[in-house]
Amino acid sequence: MASQAVFAAKKNSLFKTGFDSVIVAFEPTGHYFKPLAWKLHNENIRTALVNPYHTKRAKELLDNSQTKSDIKDALIIARLAKEGSFSEMHWPDEAYASLRALSRAREALAKDACALECRITARLDEYFPEFEKVFPHPYKSKAAMQILCECPLPSQILSLGEAGIESEIRKAAKSGIGQKRAKELVSAAQASVGVKYAQADAALEIAQMAKRLASIFADIGEAEEKMSQALDKCEYSSLILEMKGINTVMLATLLGEAGDISGFESPRQLERLAGINLVENSSGQHKSKTRISKRGRPRLRKAIYQAVLSIKRWNPGFESLYWHYRQRADNPLEHKQAAVALMRKLLSILHAIASKKQPYSHEAAFPAA
Repeated sequence: MASQAVFAAKKNSLFKTGFDSVIVAFEPTGHYFKPLAWKLHNENIRTALVNPYHTKRAKELLDNSQTKSDIKDALIIARLAKEGSFSEMHWPDEAYASLRALSRAREALAKDACALECRITARLDEYFPEFEKVFPHPYKSKAAMQILCECPLPSQILSLGEAGIESEIRKAAKSGIGQKRAKELVSAAQASVGVKYAQADAALEIAQMAKRLASIFADIGEAEEKMSQALDKCEYSSLILEMKGINTVMLATLLGEAGDISGFESPRQLERLAGINLVENSSGQHKSKTRISKRGRPRLRKAIYQAVLSIKRWNPGFESLYWHYRQRADNPLEHKQAAVALMRKLLSILHAIASKKQPYSHEAAFPAA
């Protein structure tokens, strides 16, 4: 209650200046501003965001000095806000906020899983290099993960024998591969050229990492399930998922970073948000090549790029358009340039689907094809 009273007093003092309204501007260089901005938003006080890049560029205009201080930064932010060089702060709806949190959590889990896979592979290369000959994709195999968790080294496998290994495999894989894999694994263990020192410690380390990896895989699956549930609350998500090449994770990441794409007036706004709008640096007779601005959200840009690479494999329209850009006689594009063109095309299609609430149509998307 005391903190509420203090905030109310400060709120009242904001309007003692005689102004009809007040804008509180933030430089979003981290996450610390969000609790205060959320409180101001709930109190119907207007909040705005000043681009940190603008603040950096305007810093020397104030006193022709590279000096940096909190007081100077606050003054620059206030001046930029007064001049209108800010963007309105928009809080995402619950569904899109959930998608953003879930997609970022999944991304972090995937990075942890990749790091653990590399560490386990390094240990297997040292102690049991023949393991991946029996299980070419060990981290996608339930049987392989069971062996890594319980008996990852040749000495342990030989101690259990074919019957013991088959029993371990059947704990994870119910199919009829147990006997075959057990025989192959025992044979590989007998002929293994792996090192023999500190085997107990190495076995413990591999088993612990494999168990953590299995736990992370379970967490990723849970996050993806919640992504699917959050997407069900977006009325046009099912229409977008009808496009071949776009899966739940891609769409969840894209909508989590962009928000409700039906609320944008045009696809050009989405391009600027993703930082794939084209810019050039020309002066006099010099004319530079166009490039993307990269001023938008990098996660959104990455999600669109990955979606395009996937869609290009399944959608003949995107595939033919890609090769048209690559092989045209006038100004043929390199791979990344053509990919950017496809990214812009994809945003146009997604915006049309979300705005019109109509499913994807190849004839409408590629009328000349």
